[in-house]
Amino acid sequence: MPLTMRILTGLALGLIGGVVLFEFLPDSIGPVGTTAQVIGGLWLNALRMTIIPLVFALLALGVVNAAALAGQGTLALKTVVTYVVLLLVSAVLGAALTLGLLPLFPIPADAAQALRSSAGLHHAEIMPSPPLSEMLLGIIPANPIEAAANGAMLQIVIFALVFGLALTRVNVTRRAAIVDFLHALNDVMFVIVRWVLIAAPLGVCALGLSLALRAGASAFGALAHYVAFSCGLALIGIGLAYVMAWIGGGVSPWRFARGVAPAQAVAVSTQSSLASLPATLASTDALGIPRAVSGVTLPLAVSIFRFNGPMQNLMLGLYGASLYGIHPSFTLIVAAILVAVVIEQSSVGLPNQLNFFTAYLPVYAVLGVPVEVLALLIAVDVLPDMVATTGNVSMNAAVTTAISKRFAPDASAQTDQIV
Repeated sequence: MPLTMRILTGLALGLIGGVVLFEFLPDSIGPVGTTAQVIGGLWLNALRMTIIPLVFALLALGVVNAAALAGQGTLALKTVVTYVVLLLVSAVLGAALTLGLLPLFPIPADAAQALRSSAGLHHAEIMPSPPLSEMLLGIIPANPIEAAANGAMLQIVIFALVFGLALTRVNVTRRAAIVDFLHALNDVMFVIVRWVLIAAPLGVCALGLSLALRAGASAFGALAHYVAFSCGLALIGIGLAYVMAWIGGGVSPWRFARGVAPAQAVAVSTQSSLASLPATLASTDALGIPRAVSGVTLPLAVSIFRFNGPMQNLMLGLYGASLYGIHPSFTLIVAAILVAVVIEQSSVGLPNQLNFFTAYLPVYAVLGVPVEVLALLIAVDVLPDMVATTGNVSMNAAVTTAISKRFAPDASAQTDQIV
């Protein structure tokens, strides 16, 4: 059975078991709930221990990789710049849409309260954001090691970005040694995350059980609300791809829909933009895009560009903040936007269950949102991830049409460089 289905089954068993105990055996809630909290807490702590080294490696490598890709030629540079701008647009849209739509479609109050209780948090216990002056003074870490020990994520992010920028100015030989170390650190953390995800069905089952013991059947309402809200934003991302192809590439929506449909079908079935690359290349061929363009833009896209990634990332971070009654300051939201964009540079087009935590944990940490809810949302993220991946693949093709229209002369001049 695929990991996705095992996690989903674990969540279902936990929720159903918790509802049964909540409704029919209330005397057992205490001891069962304590056991579930211990098991779920151990699993979450195993995930938390990877956050600091993983975030540092991803951010530093993201800066180095972006600089390297930008130096591969005029078309590559323009493509990278286009992708970075679109990722910023995606993150800003994710924040704006979530902040604008959540008040109109609020999370069920009883389910939100249960989620806060399952994390051991209440409104009165959540610390307000510090004043802007204090936050600005704390951005630069006087002691990066102390910042890591205290979990000061914003300081860690700043240090990692500065470290990555400085690394691009170091002698090539010495830079390669440090980059190799960062890649090794990144790989080791991914191995640990994979190990932890093996136990995800049990951990998610325990967390779902703990939630249902507090909320009863209303626990299903919170998860259903997330699925609907997340899919709605991902559908907006798909719509924007058609707009990009039409306005930027001069391809009508109907023609673009016919051309990109095969790639979209692969995206739905694989939940991977990387696995969809051959089909996306075929789709751009059908749209009349020269391989001199698509041969550069699409491989770059599956390496550093998932349009829906930052949008979903900010949505999930602000959604979690709303669940816990947290109101991040404008400065923290801006920091979360920048983190989401840089993290995206180091992510790969693998199924979302593999990099769900590695992509979203940094933004949660910057916004000060507890990570407990992430463990539950990963189990129901199958449908949102299908829609989001379809949007990513669609936007990859749409941006390729736009770049082909604007930068075709550059592509023709660099045809000999395409491998």
